[in-house]
Amino acid sequence: MGLKETYWMADKPKPKKRPIDYSVSREIKKYTVWVGGTEVTDHFVTYTSAKLLYDNYEGQGYKDIIIKER
Repeated sequence: MGLKETYWMADKPKPKKRPIDYSVSREIKKYTVWVGGTEVTDHFVTYTSAKLLYDNYEGQGYKDIIIKER
């Protein structure tokens, strides 16, 4: 690679990073979340979604939170 090609690549703008979209992923939906003996998910969710729910309820002060795998 010559000097001209290197200079051109340095001027090329870097691709922008896209934000993480938690609604679409390649994870398998096989988890449910229980809070205080009540299931809070209507259907199976990904581990990422289950962990977000767990953190949300923990932040609200709940202590009895369980992520169950199918």
